[in-house]
Parts: sequence; C-alpha cells; structure tokens
Amino acid sequence: MKLQSTYGLISHICGAGLQAKQVADVLSCLQKESYVFSDIIIKEDEKISEELDTIVLLDRCADLVTPLCTQLTYEGLLSEVFQVEGEKILLPVDILPTDLVARLPANQLHYEVSAFLLDFNDPVYNEIRDSSFPEVGPRIRSRAKAMEAAYQAIQKRHTANTVDEVREFVKQLKEVQEEHRSLSIHTSIAEKIICSTADPCFSEALRIEKRKKGVCFCSPDLQLHCAVFTVFIDAEGTDKFNESLETLICRCEPFLKVLRLICLQSVINGGLRQKILEQYMSELVQTYGSQHLQTLYNLQKAGLLSLKAERSYYSSVKKRLKLVVPGSNEKSREDISYVYGGYAPLSVRLVEWLQHTGAKSPDAALASFAGPFFHVDQRPKGARQQTSLSLGGVAQPDFAATAPKTTLVFYLGGCTSAEISALRLLSSRARGSFFPKILPFFNLLMFTTAQVCADILWLLPV
Repeated sequence: MKLQSTYGLISHICGAGLQAKQVADVLSCLQKESYVFSDIIIKEDEKISEELDTIVLLDRCADLVTPLCTQLTYEGLLSEVFQVEGEKILLPVDILPTDLVARLPANQLHYEVSAFLLDFNDPVYNEIRDSSFPEVGPRIRSRAKAMEAAYQAIQKRHTANTVDEVREFVKQLKEVQEEHRSLSIHTSIAEKIICSTADPCFSEALRIEKRKKGVCFCSPDLQLHCAVFTVFIDAEGTDKFNESLETLICRCEPFLKVLRLICLQSVINGGLRQKILEQYMSELVQTYGSQHLQTLYNLQKAGLLSLKAERSYYSSVKKRLKLVVPGSNEKSREDISYVYGGYAPLSVRLVEWLQHTGAKSPDAALASFAGPFFHVDQRPKGARQQTSLSLGGVAQPDFAATAPKTTLVFYLGGCTSAEISALRLLSSRARGSFFPKILPFFNLLMFTTAQVCADILWLLPV
C-alpha cells in the first residue's frame, strides 16, 4: 500500500498459492478502504502507476520442488556449503587474508563473518555470483590475467610528477589491490567448494536427484561433465522405494542430505505410499536416532513428507512448463534451467507464465499442483488497455504501444539463490524462452521473506 501511495495504483496483482491469495485479498480490502475513507479525490487517469505494472505473489508452497534440489550456481553453492546469513558468510580462517585474521578477537579464530564477500560493489563477486560452477574457474582465470595486465600498466606509469598524477596512481593501485584481495578469497572459496562437492555423498545425491553420470566438479578445468536422463525430477518410476537412498542411510551420510532427497521424492509424487514412507522412517530412526521423530513430524505438517492421497500432477506440469531441459548448457545461459543443471525452477517458470497469461485459464494439473491462481485488475474500467496479441485464446496487452514497466515479484516463505539468479537472467533478456513470441522487455524487482536452501527449509516456522 505504501508503494501504491507513492507511485500510484499498480495495474495487476497476480500469483499462485493459498497464502499469496490471502495477501492479495488483504491488499484488495485495504484498497477499498482507502477509497471509502480517503478525503482526496484522484482522477482515474492519475491513479495508475507509470513505473510499476504488476505485482506477482508466489507462495513457497506452490513450488516445494525447487528448494529441495541442489543449486549449481556459485552463489547457490555458497549457501549449500557455507552458512550464509543475508550478506554475511561464515568462512574458515584459512580462507581469509592475513590482515583480517590478525584483527580477529581470540574467540573468533575458528570463523569470521565477512559481509563484503556478498557485496554488489565487489566486481569479482558481481561477475561470478550467477555463474554455474563450471564457469567460475575460467572467469577467475580471466580476471587474474586482466589484473596482471593492470599491474604491469600501473608499473609503467609509476613515474608520477604532479600531485594529480600521484593521486590517480594511488587510486588505481588501491583498486587493483582490492580486486586482487577479493580474487584471492573467491579462489580459496572455490577450492573449498570443490573439496565439498568431491565428497561421494554429494555426487551420489546429485545422481539420485537428477540421475547425473560422470559428475566431476574437481576436474582440472572445473567443468561439469554429465548427461541428464531419468531423474527424480523427470518423474519416471520415482514412486518406488529407492535403493540408492537406502545405501546413503546405511552409510550414515549427513541426515539433512538424505532427508531432502526423501522429501523431494514425496513432493514430486504427491506423497509416498504408506509402506514406503514407513520403511524410510524406520530406517532413518534406526540409523540416526529417535530424536529426529519430531523433525519427521514437522515435515509431515509442512507437507514435505506425506502419504500419497491422490495422483501427482507434477509430470503434467513438467511438460506444460518445460521444467526439464535436456542437454542444458551451463555456460551459454540460454535458459534459466542452467541454475539447476537442466531443471528450470518452477517458481520462475510461473513468473514467465503469469507475465503472459495473468493467471487466466490454468489447466487442472497446474491448478492442482501449484494453485490456486488469482488475478486482480486494479485499473479503472476507463483506463483498461485494448488488447492486440493473443496466444491460446488468452488476450494480451499491447506491449508495443507502451514502454517497458517494472514487475515486482514477492516470494512468501523464502527463495533460493539459484532462483534469484534465474530471475536476473529472465529480467536481462529481451524475450523469454518459454513464450519467445510475445514476451517484451520487462524489469523485475524481487523481494523475499527469507533466503533459504534445502538444509534450512524445515527450520522455518511451520
């Protein structure tokens, strides 16, 4: 409401999920109350915002698949491997420069909170944050070569005579030194990530999750060589007891890593059959202890681990929204699926779909899996635009007649770093891959109640 009081009435409010619909209903009620109690009469043509066009509200429950998958962008792997809190990241001391370690209190020598690592002003981090991990190595090497050339150029100009020349020399030297420091830290972080992803548990989890073969994060050129075929997220034969998961449990692999895979299987299949669920729970309790019974109970309350009640619509949604992109190239960034190694985040596909349809005419499968959908047109009748484009019988606004506007995307319940990277890619392109014929330029501003990864998803309030 504060945004609308400042910028004007936002034309469209649309979204998916029960909680998102409740938020939209509250906004509509507040808007009606403002008309009743406001003493200021505004002309209809002055109510509509010229900068902000659409609010997209997404309930996290509309897409529980995405946060359970392993993120494969650099920023995503930071949250998978380290503890990230907003703009702060907890790092081992051996990663930090010696000057920072020297200033640490004695009780903090085992870790350090470094806010600058996740700062937009850091040119190194800003360049590699949305990159798939195989792309990080070449980018860091390119940066190192450019930095070496900058050092050489500065050394050639070290004979400064005037005060202005000295000031410019010191400024350039400081910038190169700061970039060198940042590059050194991110190189060390990348090495730590390589060690973590080389763990057999990580590779096995990826294989179960996406049926990837030949996963190798620690090859000399930091490439990810894998072929994607039948998966959990491919929804083919995944409603049975998974022997690979049983192997992870028997090896006492980290509890949360195993649990996220079981929850992924449950969400994709609309729940697990009673016999399979009881078998999983029995093995988890026997291996990891009865203290985790409360966690399993909370997961059932949250809908992440449940009994199969009806057929799963995930397979239909996957085909309808092209969630799985075979042969996705992590380096080309031609599609948002690169952030999960071939899986396009459902929530971001929903943003594309909502931008196109305004939540009109969802099929039964989509409405059942990610719904309910809603759309509120706040424009006065006299200000509503004529439509000129149509696809699938759904009328579209005449985008050619209007300048690009901004869409506000709100995640209710948190989002992952990989989803943010996918939204950045979606916002930066002229035309989307899902609706290539009709999507115009549009700016995206993203808001979220929390930034999550699978290992902390069940720590949020139920």
